[in-house]
Amino acid sequence: MSSFLWVEDFEDKQYQQFSHSLFGSALNLSRGEFPNNELDLREFLLTYHIHLATNYAEGAKLIKTKLIDFDYFVIDIDLNIIGEDWQNGMLEAEPILRKWHGYLPEASDQEISLNSARDAMKMVAGYHLYVELVMRLGVANSRVLFASNHGDYLGSINRCFKPAMMDPPLIYTKNNSMGGQWVKKCRNDEYSVFRRGVILACESFKCDKRYFRPPQLNKRLSPNDGEVLLESLPLVLPPIVLDVEIKRHAFRLFARTITQNLDQNIFFQTKRGVADSGLPISREDRAFAAVIALIRNWTSHDANALAQLNERDIAFIFLISLRFLFNFEKDTILPYEYHIFPLLGDYKLLNMGELAADYQFTFDGLKSKWSKLTSEPPQSEEKYYSNMANDLQKNHKLISSDNGNELLRVFWHQLHWALNGVFSPLPKDFQNSLFLNELTARLYSKNFS
Repeated sequence: MSSFLWVEDFEDKQYQQFSHSLFGSALNLSRGEFPNNELDLREFLLTYHIHLATNYAEGAKLIKTKLIDFDYFVIDIDLNIIGEDWQNGMLEAEPILRKWHGYLPEASDQEISLNSARDAMKMVAGYHLYVELVMRLGVANSRVLFASNHGDYLGSINRCFKPAMMDPPLIYTKNNSMGGQWVKKCRNDEYSVFRRGVILACESFKCDKRYFRPPQLNKRLSPNDGEVLLESLPLVLPPIVLDVEIKRHAFRLFARTITQNLDQNIFFQTKRGVADSGLPISREDRAFAAVIALIRNWTSHDANALAQLNERDIAFIFLISLRFLFNFEKDTILPYEYHIFPLLGDYKLLNMGELAADYQFTFDGLKSKWSKLTSEPPQSEEKYYSNMANDLQKNHKLISSDNGNELLRVFWHQLHWALNGVFSPLPKDFQNSLFLNELTARLYSKNFS
């Protein structure tokens, strides 16, 4: 789900009505399910990643200090300027009151000057938030919706944009169903959902160092490298992408960033099944490592590899990479993982008989392509699916648009011992790992369809 900042002062105390009009459809909630008082509504909306501000100053401060927490913005135009926190509220509002609305602190009657300026600013307070977002902070205007029931102000706001030769943002009255449709579309936008999951994960790990305990494999990622990675990943993803090619470039860079620090020795350890420490490596880790090794190699040596990843592909890469790099309990699914899992597909209980048939079909198909590379196929240590896929990629025989699917198949085949097409259902592995069970149940329907 995407995250919203909603700035609305509820002048007429219409908490349920306005909440339901704008967010009811997106949240699949009836009007009566929304709390009908401000305090409860704030807490309720936060559980859905909707942050509520009830005056201009509060909204301005959140935009200034927590911009990364919001994917989209729903803003009333007519807003109270300052709430109960007068002192901090004036810090945010006074510059605007002075510059644009005639407030003169040095006036003989300061209170009259302030009240006059506040009355004037109130009618267009939301516009000032919009200017801060779009003109000063570079937020795309497609991420902002004006929602106001003051019809007289809609025309005046629109007239502000025409002389400046600027496209106005979307403006709907709160009861217009189009506003609710916009919110629903934004809330379910797959790119925004993925980016929000990345931010949630990186923020939570930075605050909880338990995940930096030494992992089973030596030299996976030092604590310092881990912190740098967590700082970097959200920055790779722009807040919004309007062009599919820009999104694909971002996804490829993201895949490269999350795998670039891994030492090649890790993959040798993983392939032989034993770490340098002498501890055995789980089949789950071996499957993760097989995929990560290809991502690292392909993005380092082929500019066209992984150039057409979609949200499902990059979500898969992100989920398994963090499981491989950091130290998680296998019988636990973390909040950010629940957030991202729907991008992989619907949950479907695995039928091992069907999986074995699909497994054999895809193994035989790839082996046939691999055998045709030359009269003497490239030497692979063993006939693992991952080795053959790598040979085909190096010889430019894999279709770029199918790279994401090949990575998923590498995962499946390594998980089920892909050596020479021998299938193992791994019942204990699936039972003992909630994460693996959820991951595979969601991947199957789209990966082999």
